[in-house]
Amino acid sequence: MTPLLCLVVLLSATLIDYAHARCVVAIADRAPHRAAIWSLVQWGGATVGFIIAVKVTFWVLPFEAAGLYAGTLLAIRPRASDQGVTLAEPLRSQRIPVELVRSGLERSGTVPALSS
Repeated sequence: MTPLLCLVVLLSATLIDYAHARCVVAIADRAPHRAAIWSLVQWGGATVGFIIAVKVTFWVLPFEAAGLYAGTLLAIRPRASDQGVTLAEPLRSQRIPVELVRSGLERSGTVPALSS
């Protein structure tokens, strides 16, 4: 019975972290209903693991940790279109994308709009 519970906790923790990563993406996309649904999925997965850990045994916690790790890996694996391009590329080339910095500062209100 305990190996089955370990598997259930592993899968529920994987679901928790996958849902968390998708919730963050939904928040960044300003999609409140999608974010709220992913938040409920996180809660459901967490409830399963919590009940098993408290009611049965705390020895399932390492499996929960492994599931959290796996959930993150599954949720944010790189896309094929992202191969070879990283956000750090301007730093590697030692070129600062001035247009991006300028537009970001203007949008944040840190500096007044600069005329070109």
